[in-house]
Amino acid sequence: MMSNSPFERLTEKSANTSLGRVEIMGLCLPEPVDKCLGISREHLLYLHLTPRLNGARASFVDRWAKNRFEDVGQVFIRPAGFATHFRADPGLPRFIICRLDPARLATWFDETASALDQRLAGSLNVRSARVSALLRRLVQELRQPGLASEAVIELSIAQISIELDRFYFAIAARTNGGLPQWRLKLIDERLSQYGAPPTLAELAQLVNLSVRQLTRAFRTSRGMSLGTYMEERRIQQARQLLSSDIEIKEVAAKLGFASPSSFTYMFRNATGETPRDYRQHG
Repeated sequence: MMSNSPFERLTEKSANTSLGRVEIMGLCLPEPVDKCLGISREHLLYLHLTPRLNGARASFVDRWAKNRFEDVGQVFIRPAGFATHFRADPGLPRFIICRLDPARLATWFDETASALDQRLAGSLNVRSARVSALLRRLVQELRQPGLASEAVIELSIAQISIELDRFYFAIAARTNGGLPQWRLKLIDERLSQYGAPPTLAELAQLVNLSVRQLTRAFRTSRGMSLGTYMEERRIQQARQLLSSDIEIKEVAAKLGFASPSSFTYMFRNATGETPRDYRQHG
């Protein structure tokens, strides 16, 4: 993630394809990171396999004001051709990284100044359940390669590129009609609470809208349905809890599941692995 820095880097698995390189990598960051990086010649797509680093923020120093830093999400992109300043607390993060050829993806950042700024901001938190799922499929294939593994990896990278095309197209196509930041903040604060997830009616009441108004405006703001977003947040909570010493049955209860088996079913259906498998790999 951050080259030329004083930390230890370990590549667990890697593969090369005609569409780009993919690798599972761990870092040891004993001290806070506050570093301006050089310009990458590739689009670097990351998925945290561990909970995202505390304080992870970034800025595109050649495009943004000096003090403008935005949060880095569970999935993010360091786009080719833009110097990036990263900040984060110490930690032991693990990622899967796709190194994508910008020549094949030239339209992502070839827009007007306004659309370009929106796409750069969106790159720091790629809110796409499909991209996340495809990256996790790559993790499984790298760790446990099967028949025609190289073809599966290349196909997955091609699908990721298509989903990212859609993600950036949606950013550029958005117009007025989304939710203001204060309403999005209220929703995020409610979803950050443990327990059973809220109903759409509860969230609509929270932000003083009808369910129809809420769901339509939320999709405009975040580029995905509110239901998909809620599922992603719940899975993120589950991963964070599974990275601690809490027993799996306690994680299930904390997240509002009726039983550990129902939690395991949901987690495996969403991620492709059981909570126990995730804990072992993490």
